[in-house]
Amino acid sequence: MLPAGSAYANSFKKEFLSCDEYHQVIHRLNDPEVGIASLANRPARFDMYASYPWILRFLADANLTRHVVPIDAAIKRLFRYQLPDGQFTLRYHSRQKIPVAAVCHTAHLAYSLVILGYANTPAVRAAYRYILSTRRPDGGWHCDSNKQRGERYEHALSCPAATIHVLHALAAVDDIPGEYVHEAAKLVISHWISPDETASVCNPAIHQRFVKMRYPSHYWGYDLLHVADTLSMTAPQILVSSRGQGIMRQLLNKCAADDLIRSEKTIPEWKVFDFARNKAQSVWITAMLVVILHRYLTAVPFLEETC
Repeated sequence: MLPAGSAYANSFKKEFLSCDEYHQVIHRLNDPEVGIASLANRPARFDMYASYPWILRFLADANLTRHVVPIDAAIKRLFRYQLPDGQFTLRYHSRQKIPVAAVCHTAHLAYSLVILGYANTPAVRAAYRYILSTRRPDGGWHCDSNKQRGERYEHALSCPAATIHVLHALAAVDDIPGEYVHEAAKLVISHWISPDETASVCNPAIHQRFVKMRYPSHYWGYDLLHVADTLSMTAPQILVSSRGQGIMRQLLNKCAADDLIRSEKTIPEWKVFDFARNKAQSVWITAMLVVILHRYLTAVPFLEETC
């Protein structure tokens, strides 16, 4: 997320609101196939980057709030499809049209909705209550219903993908117990260091190292830039510690002298922006790295004082 009030954030906001790409993004939010309107029939897939969860994340990461962009009507529709327990509908069982949800999807939306200005709505408060109530014995989260508290596999290790999404959501609010954030961050960094030893996951492919510089983040949330961004917001002292140095070295190795960071992934749905074109110099990704480094350097004195 770009810091509110920063020169780049303000410049981006002014430029973005006056460009055609802005209108395309907002129009897509109401599209019946990929927008929030899709919840009436077949919800847009979370792993498709044209879908409304990624539009909301992009608007949030740009610090564009409900007071700047006309999204209230669309968000009210999103809230109508929220489940009684606070989760947001992810998809439906095919014939019965029974809503299906997942904590990673709910956390992804909860973060964006807070930044967009909906923190004090009953819907967002309910989403956070659900998230906090499903914290598992090891301090992480999992989308598998059989691995929730009181269920058969409640003591299985948490999923780093679900946990990184939740940790990112926790970064958006101030009233979360510190131990929740600390334990989740420890689980994430432990998996990043030793993926084959530390996780019971939703998809075995998450054991891969996602080290390409990219935006939007991988839908599992487990790519290098997103992990570093999340940890720098919630537990920067981990990045400063010996366990986190590997992440920072990987990030700094992406830097070139007198040059912007280059995107290393083409994401067709967003390729009108430089961050989604492979090998393109990206002001957006560079700005994200600068913010991460600022948080990292701010944490160095803290770590020295506690050693």
